[in-house]
Amino acid sequence: MSDKKVRGGRLRLVLLDEPFSSLDRALRAELRQRTAKLLAASGTSALLVTHDAEEAMDLASTIALMEEGSILQTGAPEDLYSQPGSRAAALLLGAANVWSGPVRSTTV
Repeated sequence: MSDKKVRGGRLRLVLLDEPFSSLDRALRAELRQRTAKLLAASGTSALLVTHDAEEAMDLASTIALMEEGSILQTGAPEDLYSQPGSRAAALLLGAANVWSGPVRSTTV
């Protein structure tokens, strides 16, 4: 994605398919920040495909968690993290504490 195309207002949507996956950690973080700023400044929407939960949580305003081609849950990153809809959804977002048992109350 070139700065010229995004700044020129020609793009409305860009597909980013694992764009940072082959980069070292420092460069990946820098390019994520630069890409997010460029997209925000231009008003361009992006569909980001990633297997990196940290990357998704950092860049996305809305996430669709998928497993075996089906959407498990969608929502804001903080909502998905704090209220995953299933064990699979919780595990997709990284390390999770998962307990099995009956629910007796919805308050803690």
